Amino acid sequence: GRIYDRWQDTIVPVNLSNCSDFTIRDITILDPSAWTVNLLKCRNAEIGNMKIVSARSNSDGFTFQSCEDITVRNCFVRSWDDSLVVKGYGGDARGITFDTCTLWTDLAQSCEIGYETRARVIADITFRNITCIGSKQAVDIQGLKGTPVHDILFDQVTIIGNKNGIKMEWAE
Repeated sequence: GRIYDRWQDTIVPVNLSNCSDFTIRDITILDPSAWTVNLLKCRNAEIGNMKIVSARSNSDGFTFQSCEDITVRNCFVRSWDDSLVVKGYGGDARGITFDTCTLWTDLAQSCEIGYETRARVIADITFRNITCIGSKQAVDIQGLKGTPVHDILFDQVTIIGNKNGIKMEWAE
């Protein structure tokens, strides 16, 4: 990814919209110039054994916007910005599971729900067997714009060397 300029090219290596019933696995992505794996309004997907390594600004790992029934398993993310993100953009976000992931987040949040929460609901989100190394914020949940955020499970999350552990924020 380093051949692309962050500010002029802004290439998202895996950028899928309105897709369903797919699998992504066994891929390594180095130095993307923007978000690495971006899914918008996708359903029924399995993502496994991916490695994302970047210290470039805005290089989020996995960003899922208004997606349903997505599972990410056995992944490593070293990102400058957020690592695992669930957002709502005009559609529900539900049934998303992150399982057995190691996250090394340079600046922002390792596990985030929000900041963009423009959905009817964000629910049934699971973070299981997650190791968070050295981020500004290990876990950040934001219920903004009146979107209900509920049934969020953190199971066996290890936080190592983070400046802050867990932050929750609700606002209209």
